[in-house]
Amino acid sequence: FGARFGPGAFIDPSLAQPFSIIACDEHRALAHKIAREAIQLADPEHGRVKIKPTQLAAKSTACVLVRPHTTYNDPTAAPLKTSFLESFPTGGYFEVLPDTQDDELEDLSLELESFTNVIIAVIVKPAAWHKFGLLPSQAAFVREMTSQQEVILVALGSPIVLADFPDASSSICAFSDVEPSMLALVDFLKKHEIDPLHQSYSLHSS
Repeated sequence: FGARFGPGAFIDPSLAQPFSIIACDEHRALAHKIAREAIQLADPEHGRVKIKPTQLAAKSTACVLVRPHTTYNDPTAAPLKTSFLESFPTGGYFEVLPDTQDDELEDLSLELESFTNVIIAVIVKPAAWHKFGLLPSQAAFVREMTSQQEVILVALGSPIVLADFPDASSSICAFSDVEPSMLALVDFLKKHEIDPLHQSYSLHSS
């Protein structure tokens, strides 16, 4: 707590860290570095992460963010959207929210068929105010997508969710859904082909 709030801050509030250091450039750079180093292929033996080359005029890569729960302080659009579309300008970005209806999921499934690459990023993390995991309709959507076409599945949070979708062509875990993790994911995907020996993480490790 001393490093976070300042030595003696709980005795003399004037000794607290100044508000000016919150989200300063140095701290943001460190957060992005940690996020980049945290990303791992969940199953390196399952193959490489490959973004297939496409013609510039064609729809290339789609990213679907699945959010099973939202709170009042969540951003209207996740930071992933801007970063992804800047890096994949011929791609498409979609979000599946708690109130997304079944007919909307069906329409999205059909639209994703027109993309060469499909990335599905799911936010699954423990919290006291909701059940752990995806909503049933969201899980069914991800299961259908991974069984019908090649999908790069990303866990923005707990890697446990990846084991529920063994048909995914590749699985990645970023361990968090904060902004640096989302931006690090885009950097990771821009490499187009990832060495399967890069920081492997076993779903069955203790």
